[in-house]
Amino acid sequence: GAELILSDPAEAKPLTRSVEGQKFSWKQYPEISLSLLGKHQLQNGCTALATLEALRGKGWDIPEEAVLEGFRTAVWPGRFECVSTQPTVIIDGGHNQQCAEAIADALKEYFPGKKCTFLIGVMADKNFKGIFDALLPLAEKILAVTPDSPRALKAPRLCEKLGEEYGY
Repeated sequence: GAELILSDPAEAKPLTRSVEGQKFSWKQYPEISLSLLGKHQLQNGCTALATLEALRGKGWDIPEEAVLEGFRTAVWPGRFECVSTQPTVIIDGGHNQQCAEAIADALKEYFPGKKCTFLIGVMADKNFKGIFDALLPLAEKILAVTPDSPRALKAPRLCEKLGEEYGY
C-alpha cells in the first residue's frame, strides 16, 4: 500500500559547475548550491528533493533554509572529492563498475579532453574489467597500489592483469 514516488533528474537544471561545487535550479528553487560534484549527485539531489516534497505533503515542517543549507554543506568524503587544486587531486573510493562509470563521466564533465594519472588499488573479488573499461580511456598513467585489506589484489598482480587485459 505504499505510494510510489519517482524523482525526475531532468527537473534539475544545471546552472554552474566547478571543482568547488555546482549550482542548479529545481522547481520552486531558483538556485541550489551543492558541494557534491558530478551529474550523478544532481540525480541524488532530485531524489532528496522529491523525498522532502513527500514528507512536507505528510505534514513535516522542513524549512526552505534548512534544505538549502543541507545541500550547500553536504559532504561525502572520498567520493569525487577535490582535495587539492594546485595540482588538481581528486579522490574517490568507488569500488565497482557503476562507481567507475560515474567517476569517468565526472572527469569528462569537469576536465574535458584531459588525460589523468590514476593511483588505483582494487579488491581481488571485484569486477576488475568493468572498472578499468570505464577508467582506462581517460588514463595517461596508472600507478598500482595494494589496499590495506586481506581481500586486496596485490599491486604487482594488478599490473600483470592490466598488461594481460589491456596491454599496459
